[in-house]
Amino acid sequence: MILGIDIGGTHTDAVCLRGSSIVSTSKTLTREDLVGSILGAINALGMQHDGIKRVVLSTTLSTNAIVEKKYPKTGMICSAGPGIDPKLFFIGEAFHHVQGALDHRGREYIPVDRDEVRDAARLMREAGCVGVGVVSKFSVRNPAHEAAIAALIRDDFRHVCLGHTMSGGLNFPRRLNTTYFNTAVMPVQERFMSAVTQALEVMRLRRENEQFRREINRFRSTRCLLYTSDAADDLLCVDLGGRRIIKKTITTLFII
Repeated sequence: MILGIDIGGTHTDAVCLRGSSIVSTSKTLTREDLVGSILGAINALGMQHDGIKRVVLSTTLSTNAIVEKKYPKTGMICSAGPGIDPKLFFIGEAFHHVQGALDHRGREYIPVDRDEVRDAARLMREAGCVGVGVVSKFSVRNPAHEAAIAALIRDDFRHVCLGHTMSGGLNFPRRLNTTYFNTAVMPVQERFMSAVTQALEVMRLRRENEQFRREINRFRSTRCLLYTSDAADDLLCVDLGGRRIIKKTITTLFII
């Protein structure tokens, strides 16, 4: 059997499938205690768990956090070189543009200024940033600058995300936004995955512990944002759960 769990801002839903048939469904209120919310939804299925072989997860908690702007202060370091001023795409106050540039083939022609990076990291620590995103303009062709910057600041922040791992496309503004939001909601996703882990341990559903941990480590926050926005591209309204329905305009809600 397959157990599906969806945690939204208002409700937590669960469904159990055997083959293509629905065995049981449940809907409970999402509480501040996410572990209790997950356990409540599973218990409300009213069935034995011995036959469950797979657990599928989804959540809109990250989407809600962005819409409501309820995420920790997030920093960004970007290197772009000549061309469009990256400050045009900055979000928030803790964005820092540092020296360093690659051409469109990924060849370095301005090296990273390590002292400037360290100064930016110090300012972001003083500003209370929990995580930092790092984006170099042509990092999809050569991630060396992002890797060098990350190596200088990784020990100073709980979360560091690199732009080239978010997207393989050349769209620099989109990669800046995607990296920023992914970094911003990582604490939300960390809380979500921790709650799921604890709940499944209580229900004794975690049989492959090492594999489960590897999957958590590979988890990317933006995956929980993409399915909501992309699936609704052709719709006039987006249902983001019980809290709100957002009417779409010509412009998109998120740049992901």
